[in-house]
Amino acid sequence: MATEHDCAQRCCQCVADQTNQNLSGPQKELLLWHTKLCLNMQDLQKLMKPHMVKDQSGKVVNTKPAVIPTKYKSPANLKPESYPLCIACKLATAKARSGGVTTSTPVPSKQGILAEDKYEPGDFISTDQYLVKTLGCLLSRYGREALHNYFQGGTIYQDAASKLV
Repeated sequence: MATEHDCAQRCCQCVADQTNQNLSGPQKELLLWHTKLCLNMQDLQKLMKPHMVKDQSGKVVNTKPAVIPTKYKSPANLKPESYPLCIACKLATAKARSGGVTTSTPVPSKQGILAEDKYEPGDFISTDQYLVKTLGCLLSRYGREALHNYFQGGTIYQDAASKLV
């Protein structure tokens, strides 16, 4: 029977834990240093390699050991495609998506199909009505009339043959 301590350990395990079989040892080590120091993977790898000090002529004068000692030799040589990403890195690279908005392009053969057999202006007229929350003043007044006399919407008419609005 599992104790409360065992359940808490299983639920709150780190990705770089020894029992995680999805990551190799060098990946786990690189991820642990990434979470400890909050540095990107390339900078960590530079710190894991020994540095060579050169003089003005380019001759190696001294070799300094790696700043970060590693258990494995390969964390410093991991390729970018095999970097383990932490949750913060995954969230930082996420991109916003629109809320299901799709755009469509009109089919050229279908354009003007409603007005195809309507040759004379005035034969086919489309209408649409709209309401607005911001009331508009009448053009012939000074803006001192009652609120029920303000513009609250309108009607749009479009002729299908002449495209006149």
